[in-house]
Amino acid sequence: MFSRANGVLNDIGNNQINQQVEKWIEMRLKRKSMGFNSESIPSESIHGVGIGTKDEGLPLDTPKVYKNLLSFLIDVSHRGSVSSLRRALDKLSHFMSSRDLISSLVESRGYRLHLLQISAEFKLNSSDDRHLHDALRKDEEAIAGLLSSAIGSEGNKFKDALLALKDEDAQSCADLIQDVIDKCSPERDEFKYQAQRLLVKLCEAQDVLPSSLFIKGVIRQDTDAHFGGSFGDIYRATYNGSEVAIKRIRVFQDTVASERRKIFKRLCREALLWRTLKHPFLLPFFGVDSDTFPGFFCLVSPWMAKGTILRHLGENGGQDIDLRLFEIAQGLAYLHSQHIIHGDLRGSNILVDSDNHACIADFGLAVFSDVTLGTNSSQHGGSVRWMAPELLDPGTFGLEHFRRTFASDVYSFACVCTELYTGDPPFNNIPHGAAVLLKVMKGERPARPFRMGNWLWNIVEMCWNQENAGRPSMSEVVKMMQSRCPGRQLVPLAIQPGEAVNGGSSLLINEDTAMSDDPTLTRRSGEHSRATVANESAGSVTSTAGPRQVSGGIMQALRSRIATPHRRESQEVVAEQVPRFRVLVMGRMNAGKTTIMQAMTRSSDGLFVVHDQDGNQINSGSILQSSAGHSIGWEITYLSNPGFVFHNSRGVETGSRNGIEKLRDFIERRLRRVPLNEKLHVIWYCLPTDTDRPLYREEMAFFQQDTGDVPVIAVFTKFEARVTKAFSQLRDNGMSVREARRHAPEKARQDFEELFSERKLQMRYPPAAYVYLQSKLHYAFNCHSTHLPLDVNKPETTCDELSLVTHRAIQAEAVSRLFAMVQRNSVEVSMGTALV
Repeated sequence: MFSRANGVLNDIGNNQINQQVEKWIEMRLKRKSMGFNSESIPSESIHGVGIGTKDEGLPLDTPKVYKNLLSFLIDVSHRGSVSSLRRALDKLSHFMSSRDLISSLVESRGYRLHLLQISAEFKLNSSDDRHLHDALRKDEEAIAGLLSSAIGSEGNKFKDALLALKDEDAQSCADLIQDVIDKCSPERDEFKYQAQRLLVKLCEAQDVLPSSLFIKGVIRQDTDAHFGGSFGDIYRATYNGSEVAIKRIRVFQDTVASERRKIFKRLCREALLWRTLKHPFLLPFFGVDSDTFPGFFCLVSPWMAKGTILRHLGENGGQDIDLRLFEIAQGLAYLHSQHIIHGDLRGSNILVDSDNHACIADFGLAVFSDVTLGTNSSQHGGSVRWMAPELLDPGTFGLEHFRRTFASDVYSFACVCTELYTGDPPFNNIPHGAAVLLKVMKGERPARPFRMGNWLWNIVEMCWNQENAGRPSMSEVVKMMQSRCPGRQLVPLAIQPGEAVNGGSSLLINEDTAMSDDPTLTRRSGEHSRATVANESAGSVTSTAGPRQVSGGIMQALRSRIATPHRRESQEVVAEQVPRFRVLVMGRMNAGKTTIMQAMTRSSDGLFVVHDQDGNQINSGSILQSSAGHSIGWEITYLSNPGFVFHNSRGVETGSRNGIEKLRDFIERRLRRVPLNEKLHVIWYCLPTDTDRPLYREEMAFFQQDTGDVPVIAVFTKFEARVTKAFSQLRDNGMSVREARRHAPEKARQDFEELFSERKLQMRYPPAAYVYLQSKLHYAFNCHSTHLPLDVNKPETTCDELSLVTHRAIQAEAVSRLFAMVQRNSVEVSMGTALV
């Protein structure tokens, strides 16, 4: 009877998918094909992605994108009686084959969505999973290959066709390019850079921005702006329970249309460049808000209560100026490593965060390092007092055009050094900019501040050399400053892709999913099918080789053991009563919650579905883009492992007002639920450790409340900051670099445990267990990345360790067995249950 009911549900679901595909195709057929064929693409690119040309005599009536995934699913569909799914695939195949290359790229996200919907309905074994994974990887690499062929020189017909797209098609193309950029591995740095340039050109030309840049839930706090500049006004607001700044671009009613276009292009470039930048000494970018001021796009970033670095140094008596300059140098070196020139570095564009670190801000004049002269020369903004002489008069230096360079940024850095020491702009005693210009062109520079050391003054003099070729690079400046500032914090020059999107703690996974516009991804209760999606092992803390494959075999062994009569009273009963393992993932904003969920489900693409408390499906984009409408009661299921149901505390952050009360209420309600499958099974509390306060007051308050038989696992994230600090302390104590590298992780763990033990004594209900997680970073001083030990006896902490400690912390036997059946990270956990 149970199987029969399941079959009926499956038939209904399959017919629904068939209808969705038909409706989508019908809608797309109303739009004309672009009529662009592969003959306009360079032949080497054609061969690279497997598209035939007429000259080669290969058929053109085949899908141009996602043909591997389509072919794989068609093969799978012939195995069983899934006629409605087969019909849906046939319709998709016919439609995909009929579209030209440009149309196929524009519609590719729709293809992907529907093909993955269909894949989720098949019962795939572990071998199928690997084949699906491989097919999707090949298809997405092919799309990246097609885009790479559009990055050539001017006059490229394929590139021109993409840049000529309009309206919805331009928007779809922008979303696709941004999605490809987000998935790029670090090895493809050059392609990523060129793709970003293509994206900027498309967005500037067609007045669009990628959908993933927009956020919801920003609430303005004050009527009047707090600050104003030549380009925009800064308002204070809240987002996800935290204070943020929203930068509204200033446009007046009498501004002519051509000027409005220029303003939008500048905002567009600033948003797109800023989004790619993730570094501790750059101001973070949250996204674009289009709701607070209807008709205007606003850029959203954290609210920096301590203001500019000039204000901060004025209030603290000018302490640690050298350290702040060292941080600014690192931030600027990182910008240059990303092929980006800041273009307007000065004290008023450098803010200070809550931990007193410098954060370079205002990327309104930032440009790519090899941007075309026309684009660059139209951006002559900036202040004369910080401007390199070759920018003031290009002709004197044999230059035909005004063009910012890395060297002009280095000059500005030298000016910032004197500015921070004096508290005044360069040449403050000269009131008129024209007089400053004349002095700079004669080779004159500001006087040496009396407190500046000889070593720093020598660097300043090199940086503002009259000839740009005589100035050092910013990476060289960082090395010179590091040699005179032993033990100072040196952060990685390049942040890994996943950390760039999430700010999370252990993975190379982006938080943005390609399904932000996903209308429906149906998932029905009782199914254990799964869809594995792209990006391979780059998305996981542990290698996908070995554990995943072995785990798949163990899961099959478990199912066969469950099917025997004498096991029914244990695992089979549990499986029927609790079809999902339920986890509350909590923590303040950017604590790494999404990263942990993706890690545990081994999701390399972040593909998930969301249902509200009544079982109604929610658009998956809502959970990423909106905190205002998000509810902790929503159920999040990742397609890579639907055995887990997550509740994310996003929107009720523990540091926000009434946040703890909302969390307590949710936990208590779940504790009172009678059906086991409705109860909460475990809590993972993500606690960042990158500040001197391991727990905030609100977080301490949580541990004064009993959570019943639901264990709380403390997941300490962002531990790399403490490793760096420990390394510096060991070096200050005279330890060699090699020994400091080796001992820093253990020292960081011991120091933190000593600090945390004091807090633990104040907890009425301390966590049942804890793990450490740190980013996979390679430090600029060549310190090898190391996962912190879970405890003295454990070699390293990975998602495998989180599985182990969770399993050990669960007291209820039925829940413990369920977790072992659902998780796919720890072979030890799976084996322990399989052999019972």
